[in-house]
Amino acid sequence: MNTRFHALSQAPDAFSVLIQKENYSLSYKLIGGNNKLSVQQTQFLSDRNSEYYREIIQDNRAVVYQDPIENVDIVYSVRGGEVKEDIVLKTRGQQKSFDFAVNCEGVSPFQEEKDIVFRDTNGKEVFRIGKLYVIDADGKYSEEVSTELVNENGNTIIRIAVSEEYLFADDTVYPVVIDPTITVTGASTTFDTCVDEQYPSSNYYSSQNLWTGGQTGNNTMRTYIKFTLPTGISASSVTFANLKLKRNQNAVPGVKAYRVTSSWSSSTVTWNNKPSYSTSGPTGACTSFSGDWYQMDATSLVKQWLNGTYTNYGFLLKEPTETNSNQKTRWYSSDAPSPNKPELVIRYGIALLLNKKRYLMVIVIGMMIGIMI
Repeated sequence: MNTRFHALSQAPDAFSVLIQKENYSLSYKLIGGNNKLSVQQTQFLSDRNSEYYREIIQDNRAVVYQDPIENVDIVYSVRGGEVKEDIVLKTRGQQKSFDFAVNCEGVSPFQEEKDIVFRDTNGKEVFRIGKLYVIDADGKYSEEVSTELVNENGNTIIRIAVSEEYLFADDTVYPVVIDPTITVTGASTTFDTCVDEQYPSSNYYSSQNLWTGGQTGNNTMRTYIKFTLPTGISASSVTFANLKLKRNQNAVPGVKAYRVTSSWSSSTVTWNNKPSYSTSGPTGACTSFSGDWYQMDATSLVKQWLNGTYTNYGFLLKEPTETNSNQKTRWYSSDAPSPNKPELVIRYGIALLLNKKRYLMVIVIGMMIGIMI
């Protein structure tokens, strides 16, 4: 995978962020901010009194520009095939919109409903900024965030704005995080997200968390996860396949993994449009094997995908009964820092005819692109 992310901190006119894929590049910087600031890794931040900062300090893939605008931090992290930008409003009363100057090579930006898509001269999508959301320190979530492509005096600008009603509401607790994410198209091998009955039109594909559990008709949450399977191995050579996830917090899980039976996209799936799944042949209930790590035997499902019995639409993770509104588990997603990401471990044997020996091989699916400062 030939994708690079740079956080820049050279001359005042340098762009703060540069993303490169093959011969394409996308760079951008905050307009009206202090672009002379040095970027630093978040692990060197002093402790902050919020869950957001406590988590981001532990993320060695993340870097931060502190206070390019007073009481606003901008945090960048690399997650799978995405570059996640968090605009962190640390106190009430900050500005509600932010303009970013954009420079492209090999691609051009287009507004497509709430997304901004960067395509090459043949119309192929290379980068995408998907639908945004905002979340406060108490988990108050809203999609009242707009992304607009603006042309001013020949310059391309991306304008991000948050609802004033949300920002100034009495029950909004700071810091507030605005979450734009730039997806490098085709760069990921793991696709995952969760759906939420309580917020049936919301999508959470760039979150570091996955959820399962809850009560049907009230607050059920389910997780969808799909791994790009390796080529060149046969179903008959697979001796074992293990789906592994790490619990973040909340209830001890009893989830099983079911076979999804129709296509879905992690960036668009919601409770309202969630794909179907098969109730036959699920894995057994997950079992703890190392601290907060849980595993499920997925050998049968993986073999069925490899031999073509079924198309690989991935796994659905859910509690078998979904009858307890308090039985909810938060997991780490593929957007979480390593070594917390979900894994599909496939063991398989290769027979070498020359010496008539059979060797055991192991594939662990899960990748991330690098971060350089």
